[in-house]
Amino acid sequence: MNKLNTRARRQAPLHDIAVYPVIGEAGRYHVQSAGHEGILYLVDLDELVSGWCGCPHFEYRIGLQLAPEFECKHIKAAKAYRELQQREKGEVKTWG
Repeated sequence: MNKLNTRARRQAPLHDIAVYPVIGEAGRYHVQSAGHEGILYLVDLDELVSGWCGCPHFEYRIGLQLAPEFECKHIKAAKAYRELQQREKGEVKTWG
């Protein structure tokens, strides 16, 4: 696999990443890996500053304490999913 293909897969749009809520555990989601088919990462939006993810990229950043507010694409996808669900239920207030 060349670098171009790897880079393109890493930049998958959030709407192409599947998100599955963990039943009975609010704020927790299984989020599909954008680069590895069949791999799901556990995301907990209520942990740390911006949430927690089990993906290697997130664990590397947090392990080195480079950015505790860092959000990987899995956290961003889970947040987008949660916001969409809240909008559909009328729980998100919009101003304007």
